[in-house]
Amino acid sequence: MSEGKTRRNNQWFLPFAVLSEHRTEPFTPEVEAAAIFSLAELDRAKSSGLITKQPEERITYIAKLSYPIWLFPWSELSLIFDGLNQNSSSLDYVTVPDVDAFIDNLRRGARTQETHMAFLSDNINYFQTPAVAKTFFVNGLMHEPQFQTEFNGYRREASKTNDEKLMGLIIPTLDEAVISSEIHELENTHSALSSRVENLYKCIKLLSKVTRQYVKELRIRVKDDEEDFDSKIKEKELAVAPRINQIKDEYDFQTTSLAKSFEKKRLPIEKEKKRLEKSREKAVSKLERGKLEAKTHAEKNQRAAEERWKKKNNKTKKELSEIENQLKQTEKNLKDLEEKRADEIFKLHEEQETKVKEARQCLIELEASRDAKILIHTQEIETLEIQTMKISDQINRTAKLL
Repeated sequence: MSEGKTRRNNQWFLPFAVLSEHRTEPFTPEVEAAAIFSLAELDRAKSSGLITKQPEERITYIAKLSYPIWLFPWSELSLIFDGLNQNSSSLDYVTVPDVDAFIDNLRRGARTQETHMAFLSDNINYFQTPAVAKTFFVNGLMHEPQFQTEFNGYRREASKTNDEKLMGLIIPTLDEAVISSEIHELENTHSALSSRVENLYKCIKLLSKVTRQYVKELRIRVKDDEEDFDSKIKEKELAVAPRINQIKDEYDFQTTSLAKSFEKKRLPIEKEKKRLEKSREKAVSKLERGKLEAKTHAEKNQRAAEERWKKKNNKTKKELSEIENQLKQTEKNLKDLEEKRADEIFKLHEEQETKVKEARQCLIELEASRDAKILIHTQEIETLEIQTMKISDQINRTAKLL
């Protein structure tokens, strides 16, 4: 095993076997050779086969050779390379949309609020483009996790030596220059991906910074517009106040005059109603007395007197019926008069509201202009924040893919 650090390599020898911590007997070269022979004997093919006889394998010689492995430090890792180049590793990564072009367009669009909003709208799905998977091949790299775990534990048993004859090292087919070239390509790819991730997070910061700037400016505009319009509205209110007060005074005068007019019309009808109610009371009383007289004469068997009272009672009933009809008509007249009064008051109120609205028309237009401007700015703020958040989320998800 060689550690490639500078031009000078450190060579380490990894033993064939790792001894148990509890072993007390010495592990001599003879014991090691015997163990290797035993394993080879177990794997040797003996003569076998009934129809076609297979020849017996023979152990001609046993050679002690060392397998070349390169160990190169890279960042905080140690990369393991197969010196005979029998292994290779593929590292998967993805390509994403051009980050530099996005940043350039972002900076160009950040000059004004309008161009920034146009940029956000045009690039709302810029990072939604599906990432393209790519594979980077590294010759000789032994990247299998289980092997790395076992090898890292095995490295503790290595001993340093520069005697290649003692080691019986197989000449590597993968030299340090080739490995350095592979690592250089790996570093370039890793650096490009790291730079891309860094630029992606720069995108988020720059995007948020520009949006915050214009959101702040829009909120200042909202406040300025409110103050400006409020000042104009107050000025107009003072200007139209005399006219509105005049309209209200006219309305109060007309309402009072109308009430007096209807009161004059209502008074005679109320008097007539009172008169009819008294007449009805007298008629009812007269009818009750007549019924009582008729009953008394009937009990005394005074037929002539009884008939006279019955005729009087019938006449009283007719009078009472006529009074009731007149009373109903009077009440109807009062009700019609009240409805007419309410209708006239309603018309006066509508006329007053129309005149007040006309007098306040300039105020209404100012208030509508203020509300429209504030609504536009509020919607622009909402659009800026929502689109910025959406693009930032896309960038964040893209960065996590790298």
